[in-house]
Amino acid sequence: MKMKKLIALITMTALLGASSIVAYAEGNVDCENGKHEPNLEFMQEADYHDCTGGFKVDYYPCIECHVVIDIDGNVLENFDPVSLHVPGVEAQMEWSTCNGGYPDPCFICEDCGYLVLEDGTNAFYVEGDGKHNPDLDGECREANYIPCDGGYKEDRYRCLDCGNFVFANGEEAVRTEGDGKHTPDLENVLEPNYIPCYGGYKVERYVCIYEECGTYVNAEGEELEFIEAEAPHPLEYVAKVEPTVEKEGCKEHWKCTACGELFADAEGTEWVFDFELVIDKLDKVEDDSDVEEPTPEDPTDKPTDEKPTPEDSTDKPEKEESDTVKTGDSANVMGYLTATLAALVVMVSVLLKRKNA
Repeated sequence: MKMKKLIALITMTALLGASSIVAYAEGNVDCENGKHEPNLEFMQEADYHDCTGGFKVDYYPCIECHVVIDIDGNVLENFDPVSLHVPGVEAQMEWSTCNGGYPDPCFICEDCGYLVLEDGTNAFYVEGDGKHNPDLDGECREANYIPCDGGYKEDRYRCLDCGNFVFANGEEAVRTEGDGKHTPDLENVLEPNYIPCYGGYKVERYVCIYEECGTYVNAEGEELEFIEAEAPHPLEYVAKVEPTVEKEGCKEHWKCTACGELFADAEGTEWVFDFELVIDKLDKVEDDSDVEEPTPEDPTDKPTDEKPTPEDSTDKPEKEESDTVKTGDSANVMGYLTATLAALVVMVSVLLKRKNA
C-alpha cells in the first residue's frame, strides 16, 4: 500500500514540478540591475518531452527572486505538451476496493517514463474505501496482546482482496501499544547476581508472568536495568596439561576467580569456551612386547635342491634282508595267492587226464 502511494506521489510530483517552477518565474523578475544570478546548487536537467512539456535546457532558480533561468541568467520559458503519452511496457499495478491503487491497466510511457493509461493519458492513484473482506475460514493469527508490551487484541485474518491481515469485522488490524506495566511472578524470586567483573543485578528480581515478555522486574513490576561490569577480571593462570592415551589434555589459559569466565590471554580480552581448550587424547600405540616375534629359521630346515651324493649313506633307506619274514597283512595276501594258484594247477591236471582217457 505504501509503495502504491509512493508511485502516485512521484507521478504527481513529476507532473506538477514544472508548473511549480513556473510560479517562481511569475514572481519578482526585477533583480538588482536586472541581472539574475543562478543558484548552482539547485541545477535541474532539461526535462522537456512532447507529452509533458517542460524546459528544453538545464535550468536554475535565481538566488534572489527564484525565477527560473539558464546558466547565463536568462529567464526561461516552460513549454506546454504537444502530444499524448506513448504507452510502452505494462506496469504491474495492484488494485483493491479496500486499499485503492490503479483500477485500470497502466503502462510506462516510452518517452517520459511516467505511469500512463492505454489511451496515452495520465494514470492517477485512486484511494480505497477501507472496507476489507476477511477470509474467516482461512489463516487466523490469534490475539497476542499483553498489557506490558502491547499487541493485537483481536484475532486477525487475511483480506480476500488485498491480502493484508485484518480483524474479523473487516477493519485494518492495528497493533495496540502496551502501558509498560509488568506483572511480576512473586512466587519465584531470583537472588542478586551482580559480580564486579561481569555485571548483573544488585537487587532481588522477578520475571514478568507473560511468556511473550520475560522481562526482569522488581516486586512493583518496574523493569530492572542490567548493571555493567565495573572492574577487571581477577585472573588465575592455568598451565597446559599434556594429553595421554587415557586422558585429554588442556591448553594453557586464564580463569577468572570471581565469575569463572575463561580467557586465552593474560589481559582477559580473548574470551573462550571450555571445549576450545581441550587437547585430544593421544592415539593408542600397540606394545611390542605383546607381539610374538618369529623365531629365526634353522638353515637345516630349508628345502634344498641338491641331490644326495652316492657316498652319503645317511639319507638312504636301509635295504631289507631277503630272508626277512614278512608279517602282517602283506604275508596273508601272498599265502592266499599261492593256495589259489595251486588249486588251479590241480584242476587243470584233472581235466587233461579225463580228456586223454
